[in-house]
Amino acid sequence: MSRIVWEVINENGVEKQFKCSVDGTVLWEELDNGFSIKGTDCEHFYWDWAGNGCYPDQLDPEICYGIEDIVKKAVKKIWSGTTIWFLLPKTQ
Repeated sequence: MSRIVWEVINENGVEKQFKCSVDGTVLWEELDNGFSIKGTDCEHFYWDWAGNGCYPDQLDPEICYGIEDIVKKAVKKIWSGTTIWFLLPKTQ
């Protein structure tokens, strides 16, 4: 399975980029103020989302079907307003 690596970048403060160790795609960035910015998908990881009606509490089990599995497999989660993004490994 692919792993995630990070490197510190000194540009307008300390910033960490988390990259796929296989192809170098930036998966997410963490700013020095504690906020995270979603990156892009690669051949090894992808982003999936859920609304705040499904995570952390499920308001409708039928609409939120499968969210437990997504949360369990997620490598990272990023809150963006009412959307929560989950980084998941792609299965080969």
